Amino acid sequence: MKYTGAAHQPNPVVTGALFAGLLALIIIAGLVLPFGIFILLLSPVAVVVTSVRAGIQTGVIAATGAGLLLALVLGPFKAVTLAGGSGLVGLSMGLALRRKYSPRYGVMAAGAGFVLTLVGAGLAFWWLTGTSPLQAVSNSLASSREAAIELYRQMGHEEDVLQRLNQAWDQAMAQLWLVFPTVVGVTIAVFSLFNYLLAGTILGRMGVEVRPLPPFADWRFPPAIVLGYALGFLGIWLKGRYDIAQLYPIGLNLYLIFTLAFAVEGMALVYYYLVKADFPRWSRILLLLTLLVVPVLPQATVWLGMADLAFDFRRLKLPFARRD
Repeated sequence: MKYTGAAHQPNPVVTGALFAGLLALIIIAGLVLPFGIFILLLSPVAVVVTSVRAGIQTGVIAATGAGLLLALVLGPFKAVTLAGGSGLVGLSMGLALRRKYSPRYGVMAAGAGFVLTLVGAGLAFWWLTGTSPLQAVSNSLASSREAAIELYRQMGHEEDVLQRLNQAWDQAMAQLWLVFPTVVGVTIAVFSLFNYLLAGTILGRMGVEVRPLPPFADWRFPPAIVLGYALGFLGIWLKGRYDIAQLYPIGLNLYLIFTLAFAVEGMALVYYYLVKADFPRWSRILLLLTLLVVPVLPQATVWLGMADLAFDFRRLKLPFARRD
């Protein structure tokens, strides 16, 4: 039976309490299990399902109740950060789904929730400790480096070797901080997408109609991404040609983000023709993974995405294509 929103709903407090317990269990599992970070980043799905099935009010009750339960175990700061973050992301996407927005806006709503969560948690951490979160992470990494260097020293390594290790570490950290916005942005985009897919799958099994994402084979980006790529390349070029370093971090991150966009479009084009050639699903996935790991192929995929943006190769009729 399709969900219409008009059917009788159970008591929102009872439903919210049940989902509060479920959300608290999911978050605790994410904290204690290996690779639990992935569970934490997908925990908003519980709030999405609650909000769509039982209403936004019930979703708020579930997130608030989970925060109260977690506060007893983890303390108030972690509880507010984890449950509040899951609640904010889940409620944003749940609202978009209830209003029948397009999948694009559903994913964007989740992304906005992730961004607000990071900003809110960062401001709260700074207010409580007087230190920015990035500085705290940097201090933690520096302590780890010192411990590792001391371990190597006790193992008998010479000082020149340790000095080279220090220099390599400093260079790696400098590059990491430069591309940190790209890492955060791509992570948010990927997990917003996964939350939408997982929530849509679960709600679909419950009889709730959720607008699906376009098939991966049909993914194409607007031509405007060429402008972003060009601006990124310009920022890098100005650093190398005229030593204008102020624009380099912005240019590097723009260049990386839009390079990834071209790579995704290239992979979507390859997947399109694999579907047309009637390859089995497992072989399509295997071939896409090959594009990512085999040397030279990732760069070739980026160029393919650029060419597809210009010429739209999907309009070509290939002799091996399956007749629909």
